[in-house]
Amino acid sequence: MKILSAVVACVGLASQAAAWSHRHGVCVPSSHAPASWPGIILILSAVVVALAAVRARTEGACVGADPALQWLEARLSSGAAISCRGQPLQQLNANRYWGEQFSKNASVVVFPATARDVSHAVQAARWSRAGGGDMAIVGGAHSQINASSSYGFVLDMSWMNSSRLIRHFTNPDAEAEEPFAAVEYQGGATWGQVQAVTNGSGYAAVGARVANVGAGGFTLGGGIGFLAGAYGFAADRLVQAEVVLPSTGEVVLATKRNEYADLFWALQGGSGQFGVVTRFWQRAVPEPRRSTLGFYYVRDEDVARLRRQTVDFFRTNDDPFNVVYYSFGYLPQDLSDPTARGGYARRTLLITLHFEDEGNPHQRDAEAAFRDLLDGIDTSQSTVLSTGHYANLALVGEAAYPYGHRRGFYGAQTSTIDEAYLANLTDTFWSYIDTLIARGEQPHSASMVMQYMFPGLNGHLPSSDSDTAWPHASVGHQTLITPAYQHAENDALTLSTVRALNDITYAQQQHRSIGVVGGGFLANYPNYMAPGDGGCRVWGHNVDRLIQVKEKYDPECLIRNGRVFASPGCLGGGWANVFSDCGELDVQ
Repeated sequence: MKILSAVVACVGLASQAAAWSHRHGVCVPSSHAPASWPGIILILSAVVVALAAVRARTEGACVGADPALQWLEARLSSGAAISCRGQPLQQLNANRYWGEQFSKNASVVVFPATARDVSHAVQAARWSRAGGGDMAIVGGAHSQINASSSYGFVLDMSWMNSSRLIRHFTNPDAEAEEPFAAVEYQGGATWGQVQAVTNGSGYAAVGARVANVGAGGFTLGGGIGFLAGAYGFAADRLVQAEVVLPSTGEVVLATKRNEYADLFWALQGGSGQFGVVTRFWQRAVPEPRRSTLGFYYVRDEDVARLRRQTVDFFRTNDDPFNVVYYSFGYLPQDLSDPTARGGYARRTLLITLHFEDEGNPHQRDAEAAFRDLLDGIDTSQSTVLSTGHYANLALVGEAAYPYGHRRGFYGAQTSTIDEAYLANLTDTFWSYIDTLIARGEQPHSASMVMQYMFPGLNGHLPSSDSDTAWPHASVGHQTLITPAYQHAENDALTLSTVRALNDITYAQQQHRSIGVVGGGFLANYPNYMAPGDGGCRVWGHNVDRLIQVKEKYDPECLIRNGRVFASPGCLGGGWANVFSDCGELDVQ
């Protein structure tokens, strides 16, 4: 802005000089001056236009009425934007949330293009009149705890979406270690964008199973992906993160052993409450050369047999590259067109997934891997897809979870399953679906899934619950409850059903997993955190340390949407809702 003002001043001086020379008959010979005064004016005017073109895009009158936004406008890069309520970009932000109940009509939305833009935006958010001192950060807009939306100031990271494969990455914490492949991705990228870069490269990241899920929130919330059973969660594969601190706007690099090790620890499953992560580096995994995905609609008369054989598979499978999803929901008749409005009904769906493991020459193929699971089941209504690239699977999953509904992802874990447990979940969920339909809803794509997780995640779990913010030295099979409905009056019904289904899983884990490896308390997966879950249900005894990290890096509680840790600053403002409440559970 100062440069622009100086150029404007020069143009003014040049104009005055030209006028003076004209009045006094002064002529500058062309041999001494390559350009006349009018020519100089034209050149400088062009510079002014060019400099104006590199300014950030602004939409609406809120910028002119807010000193903080004026300060920000002068510092943002040309690739950034500020959009006031009612303007096109602000409306784009408000309408891109996957769960419609989590969208808010923000006063101002900033779209940064660089980490420096984020730094300036964080500083401006602290004193912006339009923002009211409140800031939310949104990436893929799949958050279901109101963390990524605000009526005040929203930092929309979607323009920071680049990624790259680094084939020879040096670990900053262990320079003696041999270089390894890493996937670098910005905080606003979706997994579809990340995987477009890695597809066919021989490497992949542990990413989401749906392409439009944001890479940032997914990683900060733990990160269960298709390959988690073989290689662990995304948060555990994180090697460093570039973070903008909410307290100062400083851009720092956090690793497991540098001066920001406590911040890095909090980012491993602690959610996005501690800073704005602008860039992640994840240790890459080998990309499966071939993946086989099967969808099988199961007739009602075969469901009892399927439950029995699913329990056997969960108990006996010995290949971490085999994955099974036992699911049931209000699903379409034709799986090839799940967005079609006709033909929806209560259906049981079995999904199988087999990855080729290059390191195992004796691995069974997909047909052999699931032969016992499918034995005696009518598979006439099925679709089996084979793809040469792992990343293609995330694109297949997009259609199964369409936009345009009030919805979310919720669920608890259990180390063991049995037929009675699966039947109890099914009956409870069918009752919910029937009630929604009786109330006039069409809950298209609403479903519940029992997700198989390979025991111990093939040796890729933390050694202790205190190693990462999310305590998961032991994990179980993961339930996924995904409602889909239209009307706010059914929110209470939905939340009570989610609690009932989680209670069934808690009881299963408490009473059926005694003496089983992984038995005892299992913390809920942060990205499936349900409304009403206490801090202990997700972070166990790590809540106390997370509160300390929150106070250290965000003492004014600038980031205070969603689940907010009870630091002194957040308590003082009345925003805290995650407390150290572990007295209610046995988490030893």
